[in-house]
Amino acid sequence: MGKILFRARQDWRKLRNRINDVSILKKLILSYILVVLVPVLLVGSILTNTMYRLALDQAVNEAHYSVERIKKRVLEALRVSMIVANKYYLDRNLEEVLERSFTSTWEVVNAYRNQLTLDEFPNLYSEIILVRVYATNPTLLDSWNVMKVTPEIQETDWYQRALSSKGRVSWHYIHFPETGKSFFTLYRSITATKPLGVLTVSLNPEHLFNILRQESFETMLIDEFGNIVAASDRTLVGSTASAVNLDGITVGENILRELEYRGEVYQVIADPVSLAPNYGRLQIVSLFPVDAIVARAKRANRLGMTIIGLSLALSFGLILVFSRFLTKRILLLKTGAHRIAAGDLDYSLAIAGRDEIGQLSKHLNQMVQSIKRLLAENYQVKLEKKQLKIEQRDIKLNMLANQMNPHFLFNVLETIRMKAHSRGESELAQIVKTLGKLLRRNLETGSELTTLEAELSLVVDYLALQKFRFGDKLEYQIRVAEEAKTFPLLPLTIQPLVENAVVHGLEKKEGKGRVWVDVSRSGDYLSILVRDDGVGMSAAAIEAVQRLLGEEAGEPGKHIGLKNLQQRLKLFYRDDYGLRISSRLHQGTEVEVRLPWRGEASV
Repeated sequence: MGKILFRARQDWRKLRNRINDVSILKKLILSYILVVLVPVLLVGSILTNTMYRLALDQAVNEAHYSVERIKKRVLEALRVSMIVANKYYLDRNLEEVLERSFTSTWEVVNAYRNQLTLDEFPNLYSEIILVRVYATNPTLLDSWNVMKVTPEIQETDWYQRALSSKGRVSWHYIHFPETGKSFFTLYRSITATKPLGVLTVSLNPEHLFNILRQESFETMLIDEFGNIVAASDRTLVGSTASAVNLDGITVGENILRELEYRGEVYQVIADPVSLAPNYGRLQIVSLFPVDAIVARAKRANRLGMTIIGLSLALSFGLILVFSRFLTKRILLLKTGAHRIAAGDLDYSLAIAGRDEIGQLSKHLNQMVQSIKRLLAENYQVKLEKKQLKIEQRDIKLNMLANQMNPHFLFNVLETIRMKAHSRGESELAQIVKTLGKLLRRNLETGSELTTLEAELSLVVDYLALQKFRFGDKLEYQIRVAEEAKTFPLLPLTIQPLVENAVVHGLEKKEGKGRVWVDVSRSGDYLSILVRDDGVGMSAAAIEAVQRLLGEEAGEPGKHIGLKNLQQRLKLFYRDDYGLRISSRLHQGTEVEVRLPWRGEASV
């Protein structure tokens, strides 16, 4: 698994490097193809196919609804025919007329007038056009509603089927020679003790035509023998399904398929219609041309694809124009950066605009000006550094020349100490030694950090000298926490505070004076507290001292030790640290130095 991930990362790095090597124009074109062209074409093709299917499905649904409407109305017409047929099948008057042997024409006419009502229902129902009986009684007369069976009628299939069905209802598209027309007709035999004839109830073709013509699609009714008994196109009535290339339509099946009709591709929907399984069946066939149905969808698709094509072409042209414009500005930026990198700092980019490239050129010009300014400042610094080296060399020479003065002083002090010691003045000898040690420490002090213990040693030596001066008038106490003895701090941090307490606090006091030095840790701080019980200071004097410590430069000779110490502490430990002074007149002064624990320097 780890090797696979490693190889995948390597392949991704290679691909990323190759992409980075491709020009901006090619990147834009590739992005256009992947992000715009391919998705738009894919979505367009999906939408085109979806619209085609939706239009076709909508047409199929409409055809199904149309077939259902036709089916209901055709069933109503078939039910009317059944009602009429059942009425006459059970009519005793009709059976009596068909069985009776007549001896005269008058008897026949009188029986027809008084006992038969065969012309009643065609006048009552628009669904019925003709009710007729074909009788086997030779004594009857031919009329519009009663006809004697002729040899021609006897030979027809429907007549023979009616006799063999023994009263069962059947349907057939029957041609009536007397009228010269054909009708979709219900027929059944009229049987008592022997066959008396065949009853026919013919549906009105105009009624069927009115049912079919209301639909928007071409529709027809086909009986079980393949005869087109009704159609929205009158010219098809009487022909067979095979004659119009519908021979594949089987009555009794639900059909949804495409076939070629009249030289075009049609979608065909067929649905059977029957009152009962044994009563004969009709097939409602609805046809609609596929091209006509989807023509609107195709036009919309063509319009959409045209708009998409124009949009893609326009966007591609805009990408080319934009990339050319962008590339031109980038080349200007590249040329300018190359000249600046070559050292031509007087070159200035002139790329207009507030976009990223314009901002980059502006910043590049600012960078050039900054470089020129830094070069000038660096040159000035080098000159000043050179001058400083010259001055330092002169100072070193002066220091070498003046080294004899401190050495002379130390030698004299050492001579005095030795003579005092030889005469038995041990105290005087110790004081001279302490003074020499103190002077040597002050002269050797630099900017390197010292420890708190070494600093306190210097303070003890200073207080010893002052104790020699003032005798019992001066007392002092030093307390330091054990953990703070190795604390690093700047040299001459505590000694100036102690000197300030002795000189300004105790010398002017009558009687004894005391100095306290307390060093302890307070949280994240080291607290150095120097306190005396001398003359103290008034509020105005305290305010003046605070103001002096806050100024960059003060008056020479006045509190110069405190001022120098304050500046050194702030430079080394940041502005958050330094001196805090509090005092009360005739009660004493307290100075506190707060340093960060362990003395982390910020300079």
